[in-house]
Amino acid sequence: FVHPTNPDLAAHFSFCMIAKPIHYEDGVAISHTAVAIQPGKIDRSPTGTGCSARMALLYAKGQLTVGDKMIGRSIIGSEFHCCIEEEVDLASGVKAIRPSVAGQAWITGTTEHRLDDTDPYPLGYRLTDTWPKKLW
Repeated sequence: FVHPTNPDLAAHFSFCMIAKPIHYEDGVAISHTAVAIQPGKIDRSPTGTGCSARMALLYAKGQLTVGDKMIGRSIIGSEFHCCIEEEVDLASGVKAIRPSVAGQAWITGTTEHRLDDTDPYPLGYRLTDTWPKKLW
């Protein structure tokens, strides 16, 4: 994957979508998905990122167009209501979409990070074994 306008995202990989073929209910595209995120968890929502990416791919294939709606359904049946709002031209000349995604979310936790002025390691540290060995 290479991002069309941000080369720093060339090696970014945060999720994997497993999807059934699109089908239609009352003229609306239905996308059943399971979204796996590192380190091997399945998200309970269809995810806004996943729905947006799926709509972009379907748009590029000519299967959806501006104004088309799509319902993203997760592995447990939760839903996001999505729409392709408009086509946009990126600075690189690549055509893209501006999607909208609506749904419900709940706060499951909060975290606060602080940096003490006397911390001798303000930029943190890295361990090569933090994540399981990647296969790609």
